Amino acid sequence: MNRIEGLIAAAYPPLDQEGNLNVNAIGPYAEFLVKNKVNGVFLNGSTGDFVAMSLRERKLIVEEWRKCKPKDFVLMAHVGDTNIGISKELAINAAQNEVDAIASIAPYYYKPKNVVQLVHVCKTIASVTPDIPYYYYHIPELAGSNFDMIEFMELAAKDIPNFRGLKYTQQDLMQFKSCLNFQGGRYDILFGVDEILVCGLALGAKGGVGSTYNHLAPIYHEIVNAFNNGQIEKAQQLQYQSMKFVKILSRYGFHRASKATLGILGLDLGPVRLPDQNLTKMEIDSLEDDLRKSGILESIETSKVSI
Repeated sequence: MNRIEGLIAAAYPPLDQEGNLNVNAIGPYAEFLVKNKVNGVFLNGSTGDFVAMSLRERKLIVEEWRKCKPKDFVLMAHVGDTNIGISKELAINAAQNEVDAIASIAPYYYKPKNVVQLVHVCKTIASVTPDIPYYYYHIPELAGSNFDMIEFMELAAKDIPNFRGLKYTQQDLMQFKSCLNFQGGRYDILFGVDEILVCGLALGAKGGVGSTYNHLAPIYHEIVNAFNNGQIEKAQQLQYQSMKFVKILSRYGFHRASKATLGILGLDLGPVRLPDQNLTKMEIDSLEDDLRKSGILESIETSKVSI
């Protein structure tokens, strides 16, 4: 497998108004992302609300994305769970649906006590699909396991034959650069903090996974192009637009406001699930007004995709 490069959107689960999984929305969702030149999706991750989805729903999401997969579009399936047996079942399902890679988060209830235990868990999951590249999903803020990733990679490189790299969602940029340089840059380290993508680019990132790539892909493409052309100040200012976007959404509750914003852009993926709560009509109107006042909505190409 080649390295994963470019923008990989952390995909939201499409739900109907009753909160049931709506796989019919996945085709238009894929069209929306392709129109905005997104390179692929990371399925059933944090943005994908995997902790609120059933085993069957997680499988169905992967199966439908496979059916709707655009040409040269990357499918990464997150299979992490507190139950390692479920992770293995999801990994096998992902392999059967010909995903490009699987990933898993650290168990987040009974947590690994050290790096050795974490690698053992990852090896157990990765071993059931030996021909599928495996990525460890490093997101300590949510998983609660914050081990040195160089120590992890040293062990994973020896013990997990299909280990390919990390989805690195942490703002420790010194460690991120160390991971990029590990064994001469052999492994694929996907940057997972989209609101500081320009920092990842400066350190050598070639690919990133993020939730706001769903909304602001045109701005992120401009960031990458400006950076690659040596227009560093332009890249910095464009990144500030992304930061403002995240700040606005966070005022309303990032996850629910993020999904509501996709509706504003023409992509209705339905409500969020408990324990999160949906924005009211008044709150959505206020959110849209804030986004328009910031100038962000004028900076991106809105797609009138109907579902």
